[in-house]
Amino acid sequence: MPKTVLKHTVEIVAPNHARESRSVSSMTGTDAANFGCPMLSRIVTRMPATGFQNAPRCSMAWAIHNEEEALLCMYTADMLDCWKAHPEKIEGLQAHIAQDAEAAAAD
Repeated sequence: MPKTVLKHTVEIVAPNHARESRSVSSMTGTDAANFGCPMLSRIVTRMPATGFQNAPRCSMAWAIHNEEEALLCMYTADMLDCWKAHPEKIEGLQAHIAQDAEAAAAD
């Protein structure tokens, strides 16, 4: 056993783009308010691999790779409707996201 701490270096990656923050009011339409999946959170530690931005994290241990996937989680109403567990729901969520984006652009 080595007596020193073995440490791997982590490549510092610049963020692809600034994380777009979205308010709850931007995701509420004529339907009832949707607060997103309660399992979605953001890590507090800013990691070099994410360009020192808070990375999205799923508390159910699903891998969330980017902000587009985090947005799908934000539009998922309940953890039982998880789009990772039910990939057939992705198209419906993307249509709902596009519809809200068009409505926001029209305003």
